[in-house]
Amino acid sequence: MPTQAKAWHPRKIGQLTLKTHWGCSLLKFITENYDQIMSSSSTQPTPGSFFSPQLLEMIRCPVTHSNLKVASTDLLEDLNQQIANGKIVDRIGQTIQGALESALVNQDDSLLLPIRGGIVILIADQAISLGQLRQ
Repeated sequence: MPTQAKAWHPRKIGQLTLKTHWGCSLLKFITENYDQIMSSSSTQPTPGSFFSPQLLEMIRCPVTHSNLKVASTDLLEDLNQQIANGKIVDRIGQTIQGALESALVNQDDSLLLPIRGGIVILIADQAISLGQLRQ
């Protein structure tokens, strides 16, 4: 019996939207524990403020499987300048269009996962190599 490919679906949870499979156990856990996870979040969101420490402990980089942290304002400014100049591509070579409002960075600061419209993009192909900024 052929298996059906899983589709990516955005799922809104409070101020945070994850782009992941519907059946994802992480998504189920977050949904069931939303109040506890988000209890330390700010009521006035700023880039990255809607990530509680508990949520960041659960989310992993889809490439390296390491912990993630919120990208610094300085990193976002540098990256957005390079994006405006058309010099930043994702892991499959597509040029990044439009400034990033926020992002997550993996543990060794090698990959950045964009956040667009409050949606955390946890898709490996859409990760941005930070080595491009060092060239």
